[in-house]
Amino acid sequence: MPGSTAIHIRQARVLCLDDAGTEHEEADLLIIDGCIAAIGPHLDVQVPAGAQVIEAKCMLPMPVLINAHFHSP
Repeated sequence: MPGSTAIHIRQARVLCLDDAGTEHEEADLLIIDGCIAAIGPHLDVQVPAGAQVIEAKCMLPMPVLINAHFHSP
C-alpha cells in the first residue's frame, strides 16, 4: 500500500492470549498502519517494501494489551 507504515517483527515469542492459551516460541508479526495484519510461525505473506524489520528473537512483543492481567506459562 503506498504511504502505509509497515513493521515486520521477526522470530519473537508470541502469546496469543486466546482461550486455548496459544504460544509460539518463534513467530513473526506483520503490522500495517497500526493493525496486526498477520501473525504466526514463519509467515508466508508479502512484507511491504520498506517495512521496518525488528529482529526479536528471545523477546516478547506486546502489540495489544487486551487482558492486562495474564500469567505467562
